[in-house]
Amino acid sequence: MNTVAPAIFPVTSGPVSPPCRINTLVPDDRLERKLGILAQSARYDVSCVSSGISGAALRHAALGAPARSGICHSWTADGRCVSLLKVLLSNACVYDCAYCANRCSANVPRATFKVEELVSLTWEFYRRNYIEGLFLSSAIWSTPDRTMEAMVRVAEKLRYGHGFGGYIHLKVIPGASLEWIVRAGRVADRLSINIELPSERSLGMLCPQKSRAAILTPMLRIRDTLVEFAEDRGKGFRHVPRFAPAGQSTQIVVGATPEGDDTILRLSDALYRKVGLRRVFYSAYVPVGDDRRIPVLAPPEKLREHRLYQADWLLRFYGFTVEEIAPNEGEKLDARFDPKTAWALKHPEYFPVDVNRDDRERLLRVPGLGVRNVNRILQARRFGSIDAAALRRIPLEGHAQEEAKLVTKSGERIPFFFTAVNLRIDERNFFVGIGIDLRQRQQAEKALRESEQRLRMALAGANQGLYDLNLQTGKAIVSPEYLSMLGYGVDEVEATADWWREQVHPDDLALATGTLMECVQGQRNEYRMEYRLKSKSGDWKWVLSLGHVVECDSAGQPTRMLGTHTDITERKRAERALQESEAKLSSILRAAPTGIGVVS
Repeated sequence: MNTVAPAIFPVTSGPVSPPCRINTLVPDDRLERKLGILAQSARYDVSCVSSGISGAALRHAALGAPARSGICHSWTADGRCVSLLKVLLSNACVYDCAYCANRCSANVPRATFKVEELVSLTWEFYRRNYIEGLFLSSAIWSTPDRTMEAMVRVAEKLRYGHGFGGYIHLKVIPGASLEWIVRAGRVADRLSINIELPSERSLGMLCPQKSRAAILTPMLRIRDTLVEFAEDRGKGFRHVPRFAPAGQSTQIVVGATPEGDDTILRLSDALYRKVGLRRVFYSAYVPVGDDRRIPVLAPPEKLREHRLYQADWLLRFYGFTVEEIAPNEGEKLDARFDPKTAWALKHPEYFPVDVNRDDRERLLRVPGLGVRNVNRILQARRFGSIDAAALRRIPLEGHAQEEAKLVTKSGERIPFFFTAVNLRIDERNFFVGIGIDLRQRQQAEKALRESEQRLRMALAGANQGLYDLNLQTGKAIVSPEYLSMLGYGVDEVEATADWWREQVHPDDLALATGTLMECVQGQRNEYRMEYRLKSKSGDWKWVLSLGHVVECDSAGQPTRMLGTHTDITERKRAERALQESEAKLSSILRAAPTGIGVVS
């Protein structure tokens, strides 16, 4: 396969590697010591989480401890978090890259695993459930092909010899032949080759034994092989072997050379588009020794690395182009704002957006709205127009919510609901966010208040009060009229079933509660009772209580009852007076010596 680097990457052939003396300070048979050294040496590659080994851990931890054994956590392409053994096959490098802790001129302990040693170690860790996979890289201890061959043999022995079913991430050695790249892809889930530095010039200055062509050529070969295997599967071939199903990735060291973030982002964008990378990792340079080839630069901030990851996310998932988010030539991304907010501040003409009409791509450009939240908005508006209340129910975490009034061109003041990101620039306050016209909602609220007022006037005129009883908790919501007929103010009592029973006349309590239970249990269609309630002054008020069960749970048990109380005290007094009059008349008639006739 004759693959050449794309034109966007100027390439030169690298010089022949000069001999470099290697000090092997550790005998091959000291496996535990080897593991500590080679796990420590692997921590600088951020394509997987650092093993986190410290000097204290290296001295005191036992074999099998996560820190000492290089066990770390990483995310796979399908979103799983897995525990990996992260080690180098060897840190005895013949190259002298100025930024690398394992360069041949560095005074560090050296070690090299034998193939069988690493296979046995990985298999035992995997069999005991210490790990779920292997992240394997290596210094170039001989030729690229010999180094790559040893790494592939480790993976093949695990897959074919032991039936290893875990995740494998293999580093591809720059300059390795196509044969070893293809064999690596057939046993690895992911392949990666580190491009290391943002420009050919920097690579030549800090690592003269490497060239951009030696790095890009394997990347392009992996890309083409992935395409070939995908095409074979598309043709319906039954037994197409797998090839790096999680794709390939790379790493760029940030801050060891003076390139700006514009150069780094343009490089990443080209790698995504032309090489088909799944992921670019950014590693803030940490000095690992004195080397006069490293320019004297301010220590790179971790925030710069973070901003590059944010910009990278916008390129991959938010539809931004590198021209939209890259800073000016030679400059860094704005440290004050995330890249999306920085873009929004430069493009006020893009805002506001219409949450009910604008498409997904436009909503994704709103600062503070992520892919998940935009998907929630799109899902919510499928069932109707989104108003302020609906928007509040959509969990847009981490944003201010405010109601304010906007003045139109005609001078009209329109109420709006905003969910926004607050910004402060040059002692001035700004916000970027979504605004929703509240006029329709406020008109509906006004109509509801007027309707409630009419209902209360009707209740007051009829001497009635409303109650809404939760049959599970015994708590009730009652109207002001319900309480006022007993002489209480709105905030004087807490209406509950227990409070109600305390107010019912002792002579009426058994019948009132018994009839209520019959209604709740479905033995009556409605609750209808006349009984006496004790007022605040101690007097007894007669009420007509009507009620219906209006809600049940999934098991069919009643949960809610609505009803009214009507003050019938005056009617009961009239009835009693009538009864007393009738009794008096009856006694007169019985005592009379002669008959009495009544003619109407």
